[in-house]
Amino acid sequence: MKTLSIKPSIQKLTKLSLIALAATSLSTVGATTLRMPATAQQTTIATPQKMMLALNQFRGIAYKRLQIGGVNLSMSEVQVRKVLGQPRKIKNGYMGVAGKTRTLQYPGITVKLLEGSKPTDNFSVYEIEADSSRYATKDGVKVGDRVSKVMSIYGKIDSATTLNYRVNSSSPTYFVFTIQNGKVTKITCGDVLS
Repeated sequence: MKTLSIKPSIQKLTKLSLIALAATSLSTVGATTLRMPATAQQTTIATPQKMMLALNQFRGIAYKRLQIGGVNLSMSEVQVRKVLGQPRKIKNGYMGVAGKTRTLQYPGITVKLLEGSKPTDNFSVYEIEADSSRYATKDGVKVGDRVSKVMSIYGKIDSATTLNYRVNSSSPTYFVFTIQNGKVTKITCGDVLS
């Protein structure tokens, strides 16, 4: 196992600087373990998983990881139907701020789509909501999982009922876990329409 020892020039490092230092160190040398010397407040050993968790909280969840049941944001309606099959119910609508919408309802998962900017454009996914354990996130979290599993993958958030994670995206995006009695009851991700 590779170990990278870092000797900081200052005695105290903030959590943020440790994260940045870890990210830079991992990307430049491919270290599998980061070891801080005892001269910095305390000895800290961070595995790649712990560093990714810290980076998730610092930078936000990568947009490409927003997937539920094999469906990604921005996916076309044709692609959604290839993954999930024929929907149980289809509802067409209109939102003044965004235009024509379409909702595909399946048992345990709802996929909302928006028509492209040209009338001939296909519909693409702007929101996914699951309330069944049949559909997991790209990282394997599903309805019924304990809140501790969510936090071990995406980061700790101080909330008993809603875990709203920051998303690293150029446009406003949300990734939310609804919690009841310590377990996930609903997972939602989407692009904010404005």
